[in-house]
This record gives sequence, structure tokens and C-alpha cells, in this order.
Amino acid sequence: MIKKIALALTMTLAAAVPVAGSASAADSPVREIIGQGLDACPEQSVCLYQDTNFNEGKDARIWILTDDVPQLSKYDANDRASSVYVHFRGRHSVVLWTDSWYSGLSWGLRSNGDDHGKYSDLDDYNDEVSSVVV
Repeated sequence: MIKKIALALTMTLAAAVPVAGSASAADSPVREIIGQGLDACPEQSVCLYQDTNFNEGKDARIWILTDDVPQLSKYDANDRASSVYVHFRGRHSVVLWTDSWYSGLSWGLRSNGDDHGKYSDLDDYNDEVSSVVV
């Protein structure tokens, strides 16, 4: 009887211990929020806004990127961005791609120190972003 209790306790504890190397939401390079305006975008990140002019006038989806993202489709963000804010303190370049895995057409965006990269309209690339190099 004691062996059965010990085995059950061991199995319960083993199930509660996370597997080494498992990813959590905190490890994700993309975080989605609902909001509007440049103030919604934290420093040291790139924000993709669902609507032009940084969702001006109404709350909408904002995807906050902190690392390269080969497939925006994994975050329900594929072909949805209409404006972008490159919010880095120093000079920083970002490359947007029309297809997953950094393929298709690409175009670069930059931040120049205090003059952050504010792109209120993606023009011909509206709703075309599928991967991003941060």
C-alpha cells in the first residue's frame, strides 16, 4: 500500500515539473495587445498595427515583436499589418517580408535614434507582411 501511495505521489510531482527547454508565453517573440497610438508600443520593439495611422481613433490589434519572426501566421498576424512603429533608442533596421521564412518581396524600415521609425501607412504593402527580421 505504501509503495502505491509513493508511486502515485511521484507521478503527480513529475507531472507538475515543467520539461526543460519548453517554451512559455514569456519566451514568445510576439505579444498581441488591443490598443492604439504610439504610446502602446514599448521601447526596444517593433509594433505592427492592424489599421493605418497606428489604429488612430479606435482600439485594434497591435503585435509587439522583440525578435525575428519567420511566420506571423503562428500568431494570427499574417497579412494584417497596416502601420508599423520601429521603437528603438539607437539606430535600428527592420526588414519586412511578404512571405513566410523571409521570402518574397522585402523592404527595410529604420529608426534613427530619437527619430523613431514611424510608418503610418504601408501603402502597397498594406496587409502584406508575413515575416519580420527585427
